Amino acid sequence: MYTGIRNKPGVYTNEQERWLESGQPKYGDAQQAKKNQMFMKFIIQIVAITFSAHLLALFLPWYCIAITPFAFGYLLKSNTDFLAGFCSIAILWIFNAWLLDSDTSSDLSVRVANLFSLPSKSLLYVIMAVIGGLVGGFAALSGALLRK
Repeated sequence: MYTGIRNKPGVYTNEQERWLESGQPKYGDAQQAKKNQMFMKFIIQIVAITFSAHLLALFLPWYCIAITPFAFGYLLKSNTDFLAGFCSIAILWIFNAWLLDSDTSSDLSVRVANLFSLPSKSLLYVIMAVIGGLVGGFAALSGALLRK
């Protein structure tokens, strides 16, 4: 029950003193540590897939982007393989499309967007990211399921 009185630094309640004496982590600490570990694995997986897929895409055709998520899905099996593969390849394709569009200084992306009756080239980027993300996500999921 809250009494409105706050503890001063260094002054503990009976429950806090018992916990400090036991040396046991709090109930939420183990769960939070596991969530943090899963999140870090997810971020590492996204960065590794994006970087290595970009390197492969420099020398191989577009469908080589499925090789990297497949390999990392097999090696770094987690509960978020599909999402990591999807996000990493989607980010990569949006970045590559923007980079090519800004370097060429042409209106080709606008023309392609008009060809598909899209209102802007930004929507074209989103559609490209979804298509690439699905390829990457299913490749990562296939790698993870192969390991089972």
